[in-house]
Amino acid sequence: MIHNRMGYEDTMLRGNMIDSSLLELKYLSDLDLSFNDFKGSSIPASLGSMKQLQYLNLSGAYDLRVDDFMWASNLSLLEYLDMSYVNLSTTKDLVKVLSTLPSLVELHLSESGLDNTINLPHTNCLNSTQLFTNVQHLDLRGNYFEGEFPCFLRNMTSLGYLDLSVNRYNSSSDLHFVTSSNLFHLDLSFNSLNHKADWISDFLWDKCHLKSLNLEDNHFHGDISGAFKNVSGCWSKNLEILSLGSNEFSGHLLEELGELKQLKELDVSDNNLSGPIPSSLGYLRALTGLDVSRLELLDVGDNKLSGKLPHWNIGNYPPILAVLRLRNNQFHGAIPSVYCQLSQLQMMDLAQNNLTGNIPHCFGNLAGMVKDGTSRATLYDEMFRVSLSEVMKGVMMEYTKTAGYLVNLDLSSNHLVGDIPPKLTNLTGLIGLNLSHNHLGGEIPRKIGDMQSLESLDLSSNNLSGTIPGSLSKLTSLSHLKLSNNDLSGKIPTGPQLQTLNDTSNYEGNPGLCGPPLPKKCHIDNETSPKVENDDDGDRADKMYLYAFIISGVATGFWGYFGVLVFKRSWRIALFRHMDAVIGRMLGR
Repeated sequence: MIHNRMGYEDTMLRGNMIDSSLLELKYLSDLDLSFNDFKGSSIPASLGSMKQLQYLNLSGAYDLRVDDFMWASNLSLLEYLDMSYVNLSTTKDLVKVLSTLPSLVELHLSESGLDNTINLPHTNCLNSTQLFTNVQHLDLRGNYFEGEFPCFLRNMTSLGYLDLSVNRYNSSSDLHFVTSSNLFHLDLSFNSLNHKADWISDFLWDKCHLKSLNLEDNHFHGDISGAFKNVSGCWSKNLEILSLGSNEFSGHLLEELGELKQLKELDVSDNNLSGPIPSSLGYLRALTGLDVSRLELLDVGDNKLSGKLPHWNIGNYPPILAVLRLRNNQFHGAIPSVYCQLSQLQMMDLAQNNLTGNIPHCFGNLAGMVKDGTSRATLYDEMFRVSLSEVMKGVMMEYTKTAGYLVNLDLSSNHLVGDIPPKLTNLTGLIGLNLSHNHLGGEIPRKIGDMQSLESLDLSSNNLSGTIPGSLSKLTSLSHLKLSNNDLSGKIPTGPQLQTLNDTSNYEGNPGLCGPPLPKKCHIDNETSPKVENDDDGDRADKMYLYAFIISGVATGFWGYFGVLVFKRSWRIALFRHMDAVIGRMLGR
């Protein structure tokens, strides 16, 4: 077994692909040469002499040239083949050779420049009956396939994992283009599929083992209720991930969604949905028997959903919801305090709604947003097989694989009032905090500097007053700061990181602020920058120093005087005689 799977620049192999000495390892079963730079060399035909190979990974091999594929026809024991990110666009015998590999069960050819005409012909369905019949895992993501889904998929009766995302498929008249009863993962996202919602429910009817379905970013349309008309089918019993985001669905979400008892991730964002969120999604143990306690991700953002935020009956059942994204809808009313019980929540986005009232003080107890040294990626447990759009550092960004590391709280563009809860600074794992464009008053919490993970802080366009806390200069990771359009006053704190954020627009609209980067100079009373340390801590420290100084002075004086008397007998006698004379005069002796 030979692996080079580090993938780092300093461990990358360069030069000719395979040394002749490697070919002498005739009993080698696993060979991993992924993500290396072979300087445009071609795969040697002699690689086919390694007939004991069961695992071969050449993915990400930069500039690797594949003139022909016949060398692989001798690898009859090969079970795993990964040639993702290798240019196979001119390899005409690819399908012919792959069809001769009887042991092949897992095939990865993502982003390999494949298309219909040269590499994977779709037209002759009669000749595709024996193609990939034993393959259980097929990844063709990110190529140039178009039109109908390939005929050979019907004959892949062992298929469990299928990824055809990021291609150009635009239709499928055949609902049974995948007939395998073992299918558990299907990703058709980022294509041009144009079907009514009913197509989804009809396709799903007999997919009893399906756990993950991603139809994101296509052209599905019509009333979304059509997608769930067969919710009583066997497919609803195991489905964990459902992504219908970035399509053209309309209508209301139905209470029947609660029948998806194993659901972990739901994404219906960026559609034309309206109406309230079904209560069945939030009641973890409702009287009707609905149970979606496994829900980890709920994204219904960028629709026209209305009503109050769902007031879920969390009760004593521990929730595992990690992502709650309701942004850019028409929700109104107060933020339910029950959200404070979402102990695993790491991303809450309620921005661009009509929410009123105060920020719940108990938000400072959201344990999932507190830094404890645990890798955030493990907290998400490899979720996020769908993408998320979040505003970070003032820009809408798309997160996929890195979403597991994002800890964000966005309540911007609402009508929230009151103070910023001081306990919010307990959320030391937050990377982004956006409370802008509300009606918040009071002062910025003095311990804002405790939020050491903050990279983006936006408190602009509120009614905040007082000085900017000096502890802000302790945020060494901060790269985006907006405090503009408030009623802040005093000198702007200084510090190494704050000096890099020298755009005056970060502070404009605060007439009482002075000091760099603003052109307004501070008066003599304001020349001292706000203290970085907490004031109470500073006072206590000063008192301790004072007490220590007094005690040391007394001790020095005591031993400086009486210490001499201990060691100088003549001084002791003189002192006692003098004291005796004084006492005698006082008594009239």
